[in-house]
Amino acid sequence: MELLLNTDESDELMQAYHTVREHVAQSDAQLLSIQSLAVQITPLPPDMLVDLVADTFHRSPEIDAFPLIEDMQPVGLITRRKLSMSLFTRFGHALYGRKPISRLAQSHPIIVRIDDRLVSVINRALDRPQEDVYDDLIVVDRFGKYYGILSVKQLVLRQTDMLVNTLDQRALAQKQAQELERINTMKSQFISCITHELRAPVNTMIGLAELIQFAQNSGDLNKVGNYASLSLTAATNLRALVNNILDLAKIEAGRLEVQIDTFNLSRVVIEVKEATEILLRNKDVRTVNQCPSQDIYIQSDSIKVRQILTNIANNAAKFTEHGHIVFKIEFRADQVILSIADTGVGIKKEDQSELFKAFSQVGDIKTRSHEGTGLGLVITKYLVELLHGKLYFESEFGVGTTFIVIFPCKPQFKEREINHA
Repeated sequence: MELLLNTDESDELMQAYHTVREHVAQSDAQLLSIQSLAVQITPLPPDMLVDLVADTFHRSPEIDAFPLIEDMQPVGLITRRKLSMSLFTRFGHALYGRKPISRLAQSHPIIVRIDDRLVSVINRALDRPQEDVYDDLIVVDRFGKYYGILSVKQLVLRQTDMLVNTLDQRALAQKQAQELERINTMKSQFISCITHELRAPVNTMIGLAELIQFAQNSGDLNKVGNYASLSLTAATNLRALVNNILDLAKIEAGRLEVQIDTFNLSRVVIEVKEATEILLRNKDVRTVNQCPSQDIYIQSDSIKVRQILTNIANNAAKFTEHGHIVFKIEFRADQVILSIADTGVGIKKEDQSELFKAFSQVGDIKTRSHEGTGLGLVITKYLVELLHGKLYFESEFGVGTTFIVIFPCKPQFKEREINHA
């Protein structure tokens, strides 16, 4: 969830928490008890496999954390955020999937007693590092045995609701509650979207692997080759999704750097065009190269320019069933203008404002025919701006969409020795 919170949102959430903290300290009142706020969630054993815990979270979207209990004693806490981030890293499933959940869990979570003073519990929760402040607390009884889980968010919301009756700040409390609920909704949307998007290509690859094995056993080598090609496409899509998630993390952490070099832009466009043709092999769509016949060299970040074009081209391939996708390079003064135009479904005017929002696709999620997180275009817009460029699009519903990228750089031309097109 930390991936979805920018600095301003985190600051607002922390301000809401600290406001309640100050009010509790000033009133020195314990309006609620820990015991009344604790939720009795069934704990997990510390030796439970990570994959099984991930399935348990998937079946319980309302639960943000599970305690790990051994002989009725708390030995750790695993949060949905921590588990998701560990599995989203490169080779996450391979590294952790068959390991006990204790490998990923917090080994020293905050443990509170049912008779602890509320103000001291709030102070302990908010004194943690900011990345841990949203994590739940484990509640034990007077004998140190596991009793339940305490949600810091619910604690603050309930305490705020009680405080406004005595401090006459209901308007502030409602605003804080709405902000917390909005962030919680974003987190749930993130988990739901990413879980689904990861399962789809993984399940596809598993199914294709079984078909390859069956075709091999039956001696049908033509089908083996076809299934292997489809499996490679599914794996490529999965890698692109994971890379987009990791790129979003780098963007929000401010760790995405620019490496300027001189490179052949024509070659990059042609390679992106060829990769797009692989995605279109089962569709009645052709790609068109309208780039100059000369090789065009520019100074920029070649990796990021390639990613920009790939994200736009992949989007065009996904939403185009018939017609063509046109790749074009043009020039104007000291500007390079790249465009990718498709004859796809297009975008309704009322949906165009949603185009660059993370984890969003235009249309009703229940009825849309294409899956996706919406991350590709979000990252594309950020990368274009990082390279001091501008991104535009023109779209007509039912006709098609054109994305235009303008970079402020002067091109150099060289005669092409080999025709790559």
